[in-house]
Amino acid sequence: MARQMLRRIGLLHDQFFTGHGNFNLYLCKIGRRQESTCMYCNQEDDDAEHTFFACHKWALLRSNAGIDNMRPDEITDYMIQRPIQWKKISDYARSVLTQKDIDERLLGY
Repeated sequence: MARQMLRRIGLLHDQFFTGHGNFNLYLCKIGRRQESTCMYCNQEDDDAEHTFFACHKWALLRSNAGIDNMRPDEITDYMIQRPIQWKKISDYARSVLTQKDIDERLLGY
């Protein structure tokens, strides 16, 4: 069952789990951004952990997904053991990354 669930991971999930995506720290490392700070709270390192687990911009969505008190190292087991949570967390990741893309386009990135 876990293998079937992991096969469903798409691009957004890859970004959620690897940090290789729309995160300013990563984009700085590959030369696509000059600043690594979060556009919402000016956190020095806008990486996947900051975006999904710490940034105040996503606090309500994080709470709705049931991960507001969760550590990043707990998320995979939590999602695999609770298939209903898999969808909630997937929806959360999709919502956050989609909104980040929209906001960055509006800012001209």
